[in-house]
Amino acid sequence: MDKGMRNDFIFFTIHGSTIKSFVMTDLLVGPILYYVVKFMFHNEWISIMGCFAGTEAYKRLMIAGKKRFNSRS
Repeated sequence: MDKGMRNDFIFFTIHGSTIKSFVMTDLLVGPILYYVVKFMFHNEWISIMGCFAGTEAYKRLMIAGKKRFNSRS
């Protein structure tokens, strides 16, 4: 084996709460927002944009809420 070669092993851990947050946000909130916007505007493109924007807004609100909650403690 060459001196320059290294056998590094990188191990990532993912917490269960992170997986739960992903499932809650992207697999539940996204489709719900899509169908609500689709019902309101009857337009596919507006529904897709509303789903994307609504999911991102939900994520940012959750992050801001966690920061605000943690700063009170």
